[in-house]
Amino acid sequence: MKFVLSETASDNFIDLCDEFYFTVTRIGQAAELFRDIFNKKVKVASLPLAMKKRMELDKDRADFYAQEFAGRYLLVADEYFEGQVKAFIEKAGGDLVKYQEFTDEYSKKIEDEVKVEKEEKVKESVSEKVNPLEGLGEISDEDPEIDVKDMVNVLNKYVLTTYNDEDLLNRVDYNIVITSLLLIEKSYHHQFLQAMLTNAETIGTHKIKHKGEVLSPTIGHWLKDFDVNTRDKKDEKISTLSKAKYYNENENIQKLKPEERKSLDKVFDLYENIRNFYSNVERMDLSDVQIFPFSDKDQQDFLEKYGQSVEDKTEEETSTKTKDIFEMYMGEAEDREEMEQAEAEIVEKTGKERNKLAEWLYTEIIARHRINIVAGLKVAIENGLLDDFISKDPRYIDLMEAHYKRNSLVKELESFNLKKSSPDHIKNFLKYLLTERLGMLENHAARVAVQYSNIYRSQGNHELAQLAYYDVETGSFKWM
Repeated sequence: MKFVLSETASDNFIDLCDEFYFTVTRIGQAAELFRDIFNKKVKVASLPLAMKKRMELDKDRADFYAQEFAGRYLLVADEYFEGQVKAFIEKAGGDLVKYQEFTDEYSKKIEDEVKVEKEEKVKESVSEKVNPLEGLGEISDEDPEIDVKDMVNVLNKYVLTTYNDEDLLNRVDYNIVITSLLLIEKSYHHQFLQAMLTNAETIGTHKIKHKGEVLSPTIGHWLKDFDVNTRDKKDEKISTLSKAKYYNENENIQKLKPEERKSLDKVFDLYENIRNFYSNVERMDLSDVQIFPFSDKDQQDFLEKYGQSVEDKTEEETSTKTKDIFEMYMGEAEDREEMEQAEAEIVEKTGKERNKLAEWLYTEIIARHRINIVAGLKVAIENGLLDDFISKDPRYIDLMEAHYKRNSLVKELESFNLKKSSPDHIKNFLKYLLTERLGMLENHAARVAVQYSNIYRSQGNHELAQLAYYDVETGSFKWM
């Protein structure tokens, strides 16, 4: 436990992820996998296969990463693994001498860190720091309660500061720590929620009207109003539909400026992610479960700051390091076969029936299941049903209205209320799902949209035949 929770191990893990240009999603997948390795739910010998499957890698890349992580991250704890790491490296043909030299230095750093008194890490007052986030969320070496205290402090005092902080690694760090803590002990869940419900940071200047009360616009009071209006029962999870209704009907929301609404939406997303954490874990891949969410722009900024920009990478580098959901399932023959398999499963479950497909796709959208959403949209478009969902199904209408309101798209919302079947709204809905809901970069999302455009073109729908295009000058896909 001292090793797993040590700052040295955390830094080493992030350094490896940076070296291999892992995306935010892949960092989460790797963190989940190595947690299972240390919990002995996954055997060390199965590491290449597990990386290939969970991180969606080709075999050669999975074998390479597995050997590097084994030698530079796991070998230091081989006594705990009863020699399995050394045996794995030897069988894989790795340079054990090279890794052992690295491990000797690595082990000494951990030993030095363990000797440091815990009080030296936690006594410094946050108010004395130039940056109030500095030092918070660092992974402790001995006691998880230290991490809990730090995360409670962040959620209680520095939510807006965290979102405005240019150092995105802080957010990555907090997500990993909070997720790990919630998986270790469920009692922390209540502490994190209570921290947010008593947060005194303010959003907006108008008072909040709440069940006959007039409250100051603190995050805690906003969440009090939000919580009551989005859940009928105490333990009921927050649904996207109830959240959309809250945005549509709540008079307090209407008084906010556009930038204030964006801040509030981030706060609601954070609260929703914590509130729904355990139900999300049950139905989603852990790599898709977020705490502090990352927008499309956040991910691009992260790549530009800590790795290569997607647009700057060569074709070969892009195919091996930054495969997105489309490249993975629409690329090589093997990948196309997997995409076709997903489509076949959708057809089998829904029979392409309007109501069944609408119900199935909506459930996948809420759960953020990327493969199924990409494939499900394709099936809906091929069968001429997507425009019907958006213009007639109350669930999809609520999603569209909530998107427009959340992003202060007043003209688009007015147009949607007048004519929901307009091609513009179908395009906006696809862009919303791919970029905002699934977090794809524009290049990746537009690449998927080109495929949908081809379907519309074959159907003679010229208005939607140009959703996106390939820009020869920049070598990337863009929305029209």
